[in-house]
Amino acid sequence: NNQAGVLFLHQPSDRRYLELDYLGIRPQARRNGVGQAAVAHAVNQAIDRGCNQIKLTVDDANEPAIRLYKKAKFKTLSIRNALFCPLA
Repeated sequence: NNQAGVLFLHQPSDRRYLELDYLGIRPQARRNGVGQAAVAHAVNQAIDRGCNQIKLTVDDANEPAIRLYKKAKFKTLSIRNALFCPLA
């Protein structure tokens, strides 16, 4: 398998922003610029679609991802608590 990771993007209907729903990089592909390339691709997709923002959510404990997004000039808009309840 030559895939280095996966990037999920979507643009909600009638919106001028793109949502970065998921970015996952395989451990063996990390620290080789793959994450930066994926974020650059997301930015280019947003520009190509006429968007003026990319929105994403990241766990505050995911320091590598936060560093990646900050390096790409993302800014914090809000901080929310997410609570989970197992159903099974």
